[in-house]
Amino acid sequence: MKTIILFLILLIIPVSYSQNKMKMHKVRMNKLEQLERLKLIDVLDLDEETTLRFFVRQKELRNRMEEYKKEGVKLLTKMKYLINNDDKKDELKSTTDYYLALGEKIANKKTGFVKSLNDIFTEEQIAKLLIFEMKFREDIRGMLFKMRKKKRGMFP
Repeated sequence: MKTIILFLILLIIPVSYSQNKMKMHKVRMNKLEQLERLKLIDVLDLDEETTLRFFVRQKELRNRMEEYKKEGVKLLTKMKYLINNDDKKDELKSTTDYYLALGEKIANKKTGFVKSLNDIFTEEQIAKLLIFEMKFREDIRGMLFKMRKKKRGMFP
């Protein structure tokens, strides 16, 4: 009986830990998005109506990008399977081509999104948006790199 209880405890703890880790990741991502929004509002000097219109469109784009990302992960998983399965090699080319076409869809969707902003932003605001997005991603990447470097420095 003690063995069963111990086994159940050992089974439940990692599951709850991973769920907490996922929740923490979502909270961090939400905070990061909020920070991005606040900085973007400041950089572009947006009024309330323009802010709402832009963030609705941006959310639609991000939702679509998330769908594309999930589809891409499925395709990569399928490619791994096809690579290891000799009788399915003929499907590999079509799957690879579809994955590359998905990359083009993503690029076209992003381009279309930026072009669609002409009705709510000036050309200067669109340029500032593009510069902001690139700089924000670089800053976040740099911060993550520094955090990882610090962790490795503490525990060689």
